[in-house]
Amino acid sequence: MPGLLLGVMMMFTSCGENVEDHIIYGVGSIAFDKSTLSFHVGDAPVQLRATVGPENATYRTIVEWTTTDSAVAIVTPDEEVIYVSKEVEDSVKTDDGIVRPTGNKRTVTEVIVTAMVKPVGPGTATIIASREGKAASCAVTVE
Repeated sequence: MPGLLLGVMMMFTSCGENVEDHIIYGVGSIAFDKSTLSFHVGDAPVQLRATVGPENATYRTIVEWTTTDSAVAIVTPDEEVIYVSKEVEDSVKTDDGIVRPTGNKRTVTEVIVTAMVKPVGPGTATIIASREGKAASCAVTVE
């Protein structure tokens, strides 16, 4: 049996497979572009954007959207996923706890998933985007 396992492992690695290709990286954060929304009954829906990180998270485009009160506001996921590349400067935390830039810059890609928030009736509700125990919330007021 050990010889069979070794043969399978050798065959697996000889096919050019990289172990890194099979690692699933979790979501570390979700952040909204808005913390509050204010509507009047009958207003048009508004797009809400959630940035999901870190950059290497495996399932950044899959977010669960919920509302705490569907009689006030409903949320409908868009089919839109936006990829934004930006340059960031690396930093390092020194022994004295100060974060200092290193001078090294790199390009990162943010993933933004979107949903439409529609006012339904007067009151307050919270829109929540969540994935893997991480969440962002947006307070909604409808007059």
